[in-house]
Order: sequence, then structure tokens, then C-alpha cells
Amino acid sequence: SLFSFSEQNLVDCDPQSNGCAGGSPFSAFMFISRTQNGQINLENDYPYTGTDTNDCKFDPSKGYGRITGFMSVQAQSEEDLFKCVASVGPI
Repeated sequence: SLFSFSEQNLVDCDPQSNGCAGGSPFSAFMFISRTQNGQINLENDYPYTGTDTNDCKFDPSKGYGRITGFMSVQAQSEEDLFKCVASVGPI
């Protein structure tokens, strides 16, 4: 099954995401793993509003997933991608 994670969770809660101006996947994964115990709310539980309020409404009781680590892969590098798959498994 595919799940839709809440973008608004990051817009409101991650100070490095620059709100609606956009952020980086690296910053988002770091924030989720360090600040929200590796979890994020689903879109249905924390819907996108298109506003930048800085009013974090993350609900740990509805936290989903568990990010325990991540790797960065150099753009357009199959060799890096192969190393990542060998190291951590399917992507």
C-alpha cells in the first residue's frame, strides 16, 4: 500500500523547511528522525492548508512510519544507487 504523508506537518513543524518556500528532503528526514521519533502524520490526519502558520500540530498518537536512517545518493549516479541498495536494501 502507498501512504500519503502530510506535507503540512513539515511546513508547520520543521523550522528548516522554510515553510511554504520549500525545503530539502535531507532536512525533512533529519527533522522527522530527530524531532518526531521517526514518525510523520498522514495527509488525512494533518491535511495540507497551503498556509505557513508555524503552528505545529503533529500528533504523536497518529504518527506513522519509522525513519531510523537514510542515505544520500549523488544525482544520476547508478554506482551510488547500487551501493545504497547493497547497504540498506530496496529503495
